[in-house]
Amino acid sequence: MPRNGQGQYTKPPNTTAQPNTTIKSAMFNSVVDDLVVDANTPRPITAGGTGAATVEAARTNLELDKKLVYSEKSADYAVLATDNNAFIRFTAAATATLPAAGSLGSNWHVTVLADGGAVTIDPSAAEQINGAATLLVPSGYSAEIYCSGTAFFTEKIAEAPFDFFLDCIPAWISNTSISFTAGSGVFGGKKHVLPAYTKTMSAFSAGNNGGMLDTGSIGASKTYFLFAIRNISTGVSDYLTSLSLTPTIPSGWELNSGARIGSLLTNASSQIVPFWQVGNEINTDTYAWFQANATVSGLASPSLIPIGVSVDIKVILQAVVAAPGQDCVGAISDAVANNALIATPASVSVRARSGNDYPDQSSAAGKARSNTAGQLFRSISVTSTACAINASVCGWHDYSCKRLWG
Repeated sequence: MPRNGQGQYTKPPNTTAQPNTTIKSAMFNSVVDDLVVDANTPRPITAGGTGAATVEAARTNLELDKKLVYSEKSADYAVLATDNNAFIRFTAAATATLPAAGSLGSNWHVTVLADGGAVTIDPSAAEQINGAATLLVPSGYSAEIYCSGTAFFTEKIAEAPFDFFLDCIPAWISNTSISFTAGSGVFGGKKHVLPAYTKTMSAFSAGNNGGMLDTGSIGASKTYFLFAIRNISTGVSDYLTSLSLTPTIPSGWELNSGARIGSLLTNASSQIVPFWQVGNEINTDTYAWFQANATVSGLASPSLIPIGVSVDIKVILQAVVAAPGQDCVGAISDAVANNALIATPASVSVRARSGNDYPDQSSAAGKARSNTAGQLFRSISVTSTACAINASVCGWHDYSCKRLWG
């Protein structure tokens, strides 16, 4: 074949015709036959060809991937050499066994998505991936696996170092339903896309306007905890509510760490207590807590605040004296304090005193942290029944909820 080492074609020697001479058939046929052979021989890359007689060989010579191929697997799968540049979605926990690295050569690669359970990547025999015998791809994550010809490698799978979410703000709609704004988050290392849904206080059913109770029916004077849950097969998120911090999970769904996204209360008529929320700040109407006309000290439970989780309760105090020479002091502090006036500074305090420079009434507002029993510490000191400390509450801050910038 008259091509040189650079792939350049030159015609056969002694085939140049001279002017005004007879062209010999042997010389003519030699040139034509040579051109036919050249036309049917893989053209070198340097001459604009692929240097190959097959599609696979051409891709190899040109260092090209074949077209991306999508496939789904629901069980263990032995990956094939022909899966090069494939995207394989596993919809259940499984093991993906790789071919021998030597049979694949360098640059072979495949992407594995674990979308229904963790997937174990298992190289052939004693071969390794990232220097280990196997690689676990957590559910909700993917890994692009490369072959070097002797081993396999992939980028390290980075999981969020903590649980968090954005937006997904609950709002009161009616006595039996609430809405959620759209949001997103990572719970238990798995990404959740949180939909804008309206959910009702009925048995759980997936989707917008479906129920969200894990068990039973709506109860009276209860604290309900709100959770984001994830469908194991599809990865779709939805909402669940429960009286328990460890709810009963619907079949086919999972609840991951950090996925409590809020709480709501019901009143004595088994109706959702109206609320409006900004971030983790829950606002309610103002509800009376107590009126004290005598000295009292100790833990006490405000009305209509969550029980089961600690929150920062919004408290309003008012002190009133109705006779001369009277003095009253009221203080509310965190439930952990043994004594609101001595052991720790009061979170909210108020004083009214008749005479001198004191008014006969005053008020103050602030927050104090409850315990999981829904209690705060109160310390009231009055000189007579002519004095009164009035307390009320108007919502809470859900500080343990994992909402960013909440």
